[in-house]
Amino acid sequence: MQFQTSFPIPPLDRQIDHHSSIVSMGSCFSSTIGDFLHEHKFTILNNPFGTLFHPNSIMELIRSALHQSPLAEELALEREGMYFHHSVHSSISAPSKPLLMELLDTKTKALKSALSTASHLILTFGTVYQYRLLTTQRQVANCHKQPSKGFSKSLSSLADMQVMLQKGIDLIKTHNPDIQIILTLSPVRHTKDGIPENQVSKSVLRILCHEITAYDPNIMYFPSYEIMMDELRDYRFYADDLIHPSQMAEKYIWKRFGETSFSSETHLLNQQIEKINQSLRHRPFNPEGEGHRRFLRNLLKQMEQIPDPIDFRTEILSIKAQL
Repeated sequence: MQFQTSFPIPPLDRQIDHHSSIVSMGSCFSSTIGDFLHEHKFTILNNPFGTLFHPNSIMELIRSALHQSPLAEELALEREGMYFHHSVHSSISAPSKPLLMELLDTKTKALKSALSTASHLILTFGTVYQYRLLTTQRQVANCHKQPSKGFSKSLSSLADMQVMLQKGIDLIKTHNPDIQIILTLSPVRHTKDGIPENQVSKSVLRILCHEITAYDPNIMYFPSYEIMMDELRDYRFYADDLIHPSQMAEKYIWKRFGETSFSSETHLLNQQIEKINQSLRHRPFNPEGEGHRRFLRNLLKQMEQIPDPIDFRTEILSIKAQL
């Protein structure tokens, strides 16, 4: 008997290996995939501005980075002694406005540098509901727990987002013509908008991705949302909040991502790296015992045999300090 609806996923035109340079931006699920890539020693700039849900918010930051234009100071705000910016996530803050703008400028420059040399860009979209700050009528990426009366909420039009996204992609390709762009749709449910409204939002985003990939066959779509909705169609694959995918679901989607993105050689290296990472997490019964020292020497040998450009230098120094 078959208890799962599975479907084929076309392989990437340009597969990812450990010589690749990756930028990942978007929803919290983009951070999850980025974390998996980082754990497996891929070179990645992972959500430099924190989690972002709306396609326009993501593309506005990319546009600012590539045009080297600073983010608007008028969107900075103070809350409980810290300064935040409406264009980025609340994980990015500073004790003063000048320090915040300096931090954002540093991150913007880092994003431009990464995009100019990246082999792959992963964009994960979460919602089409947009918020505008009433005092400026500018779209914001994060309301930072400010009173709702200060914002308007609306459903972005497909046409407007398509224009914004296509302009952003064209700009990226003027700086890096060879970059492989991967679009994906977050499987996280935005239930605060309402269940029917979440379905409308995801549907519009899916059409957006479809229209963009139909326009440019060099842009790929990875079906993380469809994997969650069809291959993992059961609440046991959700976390306790029944909104986010569980760790098991995240690992399954990561596995499916690897099947379409990695060569057999990269798969083999990933398995070796996973084994090393598991050993690094090992907690010894007797840290001073000879058995643990043998374990560390064997682990050190495994790391030293991993080929370049995979970098275990920090871990190697830590192991040597224990011997």
